[in-house]
Amino acid sequence: MDPALHAKMHAQLLGSWFGAFIGADVQAAKLSIAIASDARGKMTINMLSAATKGAPSTDISLDKDGLHWTQAANGMSCKVAAAVEAGSGPNKQDQLKGKMTCGQQEMPFALTKRQ
Repeated sequence: MDPALHAKMHAQLLGSWFGAFIGADVQAAKLSIAIASDARGKMTINMLSAATKGAPSTDISLDKDGLHWTQAANGMSCKVAAAVEAGSGPNKQDQLKGKMTCGQQEMPFALTKRQ
């Protein structure tokens, strides 16, 4: 990936995102994701929900399609993929949209960044 694009995406993702799991097959549940950089500049993720209970996020990667990681949830190893979508409407807030896949269950989510 182009280093300039990588840096732009990294900066866009940093911060605290709040929202919920959404979708017909998912019980609405609050979700927050805090994305930061450690002392070496490596991205860290703290995903908090009733399912994750603050379990660590691992295998974090960023590519042209967005952010990807592995998340422990309800005793399972789940794959998460998310990307920032440019804001529209009157408040023009960007959204972090994605899904967490645990076995056969896919749980979409939509979050907005708290400024």
